[in-house]
Order: sequence, then C-alpha cells, then structure tokens
Amino acid sequence: VYSKTGQWPLIYASTSVLPLVKKTVPQAPIWEANYSNGMLRDSPFLQFTDKPYDRDVFNGTMQQLRAYAGYPQ
Repeated sequence: VYSKTGQWPLIYASTSVLPLVKKTVPQAPIWEANYSNGMLRDSPFLQFTDKPYDRDVFNGTMQQLRAYAGYPQ
C-alpha cells in the first residue's frame, strides 16, 4: 500500500499478534483489539469490546483525530 499511495495502512490486530505486526510493518499505525488490558500508548485506536457490538475509542483529542483523518484545522 505504501509504495502505491505514500500512506501506511491502518492495521487492525489483536494484542496477541502485535509483536509480529510491529516487526513486519513498524511504521503502520495500529487499531488494536484488546478486550482486557486497555490501550497501548502508541496505538491510535482501540476496540475494547465486541458485545453486543464493536466499541472503539481514539487515543487522543477530537482535534488530533481530525488531523489524523486529514480534515482541515
């Protein structure tokens, strides 16, 4: 993806495979699925439950989320 777009893809991964993901694509941001231990400091997103539906949070402020998504400030 990076070689075609110049952007690293957002990688969705469970906590158990994070070491492999970070080793394979260390530059890519991570959307972590972690239902028990909370958010890692360097993960921009966290899915913290999937019952009764997915619940996710962004690790930052609304202004940081808008900047991350490419919205004008």
